Amino acid sequence: MRIKVRLYGVFLELSNARREIDLLLPEKATLKDLIDTLREKFGDEISKRLLDENNKLRRRGYVILINGDAVREEDPEKVLLQENAEIAILPTAVGGRKQLCA
Repeated sequence: MRIKVRLYGVFLELSNARREIDLLLPEKATLKDLIDTLREKFGDEISKRLLDENNKLRRRGYVILINGDAVREEDPEKVLLQENAEIAILPTAVGGRKQLCA
């Protein structure tokens, strides 16, 4: 099945500046399969940022969206992907610019 992945922030850097990636995954692929594929393509650092030592999704520092909806399940093997799914992996927003009012 075809999956489109968009990467932002540090994940964009870890993918050698590839913002958008089209992947072919097996039927009935899970989010874990997707993360494993990204690790194979770009190295261990991506999966280390996404998964803890028990292969559960880390809950700090990033968000994964599937077709615009945030993944809430902590076990990536329980998150089934669908054909033509659009995945976004982005760091959570931190800080920002303070607005001054006159």
